[in-house]
Amino acid sequence: MKRGLALLLILGFFGCAELGFKAPLQDSALRGSIMSALRRQKGLDLSHVDVDVDAGSVVISGMVDSVQQEKLLEDVVYHVRGVKEPAFNLAVKE
Repeated sequence: MKRGLALLLILGFFGCAELGFKAPLQDSALRGSIMSALRRQKGLDLSHVDVDVDAGSVVISGMVDSVQQEKLLEDVVYHVRGVKEPAFNLAVKE
């Protein structure tokens, strides 16, 4: 009986860790991957771009210098492993 209870407690703890405690780590790792991929692009100004990842949902917002930069940024983000359906809220400087 005690073994069964101990096993149940252990499984419950790891189940909770799987659902709750790992998500922020996964989010920060995904954000890091996106930022690394964007920083590798020559001429892409990220000083006014924000990358937000929450529970796996990716939102890219801010301002870029041109339509070409906007397209490049979107293309790079779509090709980062783990990004499924990012949302873009970008403005182009006039």
